[in-house]
Amino acid sequence: MIGATSPDYYYSADNGIIAGYLIRKFLAKNKEFTNTRFAQGNGSGHLFTGGVEGVGLDVYLGAAMYAKENKVPSKFFALIPEFNMVPVYGGGDEEGYGFVGFVGSMARPTSFNQVPYDIPAAYYNTARLLGEKCKEVRAGEDMSERRAYVAAVADVLVVLNGGHGTLDEAVTAIERGVPVIVVQNTGGAAKDIADRKNNKFVPDRGTSKHAKFVKFAVPHRLEDKTLNMDLVHVAFDEWDIPDTLEYVIKKK
Repeated sequence: MIGATSPDYYYSADNGIIAGYLIRKFLAKNKEFTNTRFAQGNGSGHLFTGGVEGVGLDVYLGAAMYAKENKVPSKFFALIPEFNMVPVYGGGDEEGYGFVGFVGSMARPTSFNQVPYDIPAAYYNTARLLGEKCKEVRAGEDMSERRAYVAAVADVLVVLNGGHGTLDEAVTAIERGVPVIVVQNTGGAAKDIADRKNNKFVPDRGTSKHAKFVKFAVPHRLEDKTLNMDLVHVAFDEWDIPDTLEYVIKKK
C-alpha cells in the first residue's frame, strides 16, 4: 500500500483505515497468496507500507484493528530506508544554525546529514497494542532509493491518494510488470493514474496557480505511451479493493 505522507483533501484517514482492515481480512480468508514470496506456505500474504505518517500509518491501523478483533497477527511490515537525509543550511551564525527553522523559507540546503531512519512512534504504539513488534525491512540508503524497491517487493501495489513520490513508485511498478490497483476517489496520484487508464489524463504544466506537476520534467511519466495500462485496475473506493484484488490475483 502506498500513498501520501500528507494527503490532500480528497483523502480522509477512514479511507486508509478501512483499506487496511479489508485487505488484512482478505489475506486471512484467501489462499491465493500461499506460494508468493512472502506467504511461506501459510495460506496468506503480507501487507506493507513505507513506514511514514499519513496513508501508511492509517493502513497499518486498519490492519491492526482486524488483527485485534480476530486475535491474529497483523501480517504487516514497514519497508524503510537505512537513513533519513536531514538538510543543513549555511555554516555559521550569519546564515543560520544548520537546521530547518533557523533560516528563511526560500533558503536552500548547503548539504545533508545522514541520520538513521526510524519509523514514527505511532507504529510502535500500535504494535504494542497487539502484543507484537512492528517488523521493519530495510531497503536502500535513503527514501529515494527505498522507492525503487517497492515494485521489487510487492506482488500487487495498492495506491491511495499520493503525491510525486507515490506516482513514481506506481509507474515504476507498472514498468516492472507489477499489477497496480488505484483507489480513484482518494484523489492525488491514484486519480491521475485512473485518468491515464481511462485516457482522460491531462498534465498541468504550471499554467494555473494550482498546477500539480510543475516540478516534473516534460514529458510527464504518465504520458509514456509504452506503459502497459492493462496492469492498472481501478477501484472506485476502498470498499472495492477486496473484489479488485481477487480479480487481479486470479488474473495473474
